[in-house]
Amino acid sequence: MTRSSRLISLCLAAGIAAIGGLGAPPLSAQVAQYGPDFYGEGFGKNKIAYRNFDWHIYHSPHFNVYYYTSEEPLLQKVVSIAESAYDQLSRAFN
Repeated sequence: MTRSSRLISLCLAAGIAAIGGLGAPPLSAQVAQYGPDFYGEGFGKNKIAYRNFDWHIYHSPHFNVYYYTSEEPLLQKVVSIAESAYDQLSRAFN
């Protein structure tokens, strides 16, 4: 290896090391970011928020379709597509 190629390799290695060191924040900043004050009650204490869902059920010959009242205009189209697909697949698979 010639002197100039060694110098280029050394500069390249030093540049990669310098760039790699710039991307990592200090450890103290990482720990402080996710401490008890960040979430209010401590890390890992997630509270599940439950909602009451206003579901309606439409019983077709082969399916039970769960829907909201706001989706009722599309209900017949969805049931029609599902039933026709069921008929087609049941004929194909005997």
